[in-house]
Parts: sequence; C-alpha cells; structure tokens
Amino acid sequence: MQSGHCRIVIDGIEAGEVEYKYDARGHGLLWGEPSTLEEAWHSEEVSLVINQQQQNIIVNSVTGSHPAQFAFKTFPLS
Repeated sequence: MQSGHCRIVIDGIEAGEVEYKYDARGHGLLWGEPSTLEEAWHSEEVSLVINQQQQNIIVNSVTGSHPAQFAFKTFPLS
C-alpha cells in the first residue's frame, strides 16, 4: 500500500492538495475538500502529482464524508 499527500490537477488547473492511498493494483482512496473531490468526479481530466510526476486517474465515486475511490489510468506508475 502506498500513501501520502499530493497536488490534484482538474482539467489542467491545480485544485489543491489531497491525501491518497493506493494498492498494488492501482486502485485507491482520496481524502480532500469535498467540493474538490466532487469537481474531480465530474471532470474529464484529473491527475495527481506524485513525486513530481503527473499521473492520470479516474475518480470512480464520491460520497459525502467518505474518501473518493479512484484508479490510475496507467499502472504501474512510471
């Protein structure tokens, strides 16, 4: 399990910082401002900047106070 904090980019615009955790299959959870996670869920292009590398993700679900579920579009990470 990998975890940490990183920047989130939504439709090409930096939208803040989130906490992430993902497993060996590239599926994970995001914690952050609810409005940011909601915006990410409705957007076409979302990425996390992890170790100075922008990684594209798909946000699968956002439900209130629970962490958002996501998956990397390409895994393993480069």
